Amino acid sequence: MFGFWLVLQNIGYLVWGNEDRSILTPLTLSSVQLGQISVPKVNLIVFACAVVCMIVLQVLFRRTWFGRSMRALIQNPYAAQIVGVDDEKTSRLTFGIGTAFAGFAGALLGMLYSFSPDFGRQFLLRSFVIIVLGGLDSVSGVALGAIVLAIVETFSIIKIPASYQPAISFALLVVVLLVLPKGLASLFNRKWRAA
Repeated sequence: MFGFWLVLQNIGYLVWGNEDRSILTPLTLSSVQLGQISVPKVNLIVFACAVVCMIVLQVLFRRTWFGRSMRALIQNPYAAQIVGVDDEKTSRLTFGIGTAFAGFAGALLGMLYSFSPDFGRQFLLRSFVIIVLGGLDSVSGVALGAIVLAIVETFSIIKIPASYQPAISFALLVVVLLVLPKGLASLFNRKWRAA
């Protein structure tokens, strides 16, 4: 997939050039006043869309036949096939849903940042850290991982220059892999099992 991404990136450079572009809407420069804080309306829309996507994914993974089939294939493909899971159909549908959500996320990010064919590289490391931090099989854990990484990066700017932000993500990744290899979601699973 990385090689395919590089091919698409170079095709993008050939078609559109290397100039940064922006998506401008009537909401781009408008904001909402929340007490002492002024929040751009675009940020609120993107946040709301992200929350809705997380809820939809959580319901899809935990409450539907497709979600159970997908989790069964991840845990034990042979046992899942024995009980009647169509592995090819589930894999195709999983890839399609993942691609659709990735495209939607790219569109939302395009509303917040200027972009070029190389857009997204700075989010790759953060995405990987968030997934490992949250846990590979938990949508709510990934949401919590994103919040934790955002808080750590935001408050680390007080002491550490912004150019070292990738190092903070790497350090957090190493700490999580050493202390919580199954992510933050494993803490909640232990708590519920103990109760």
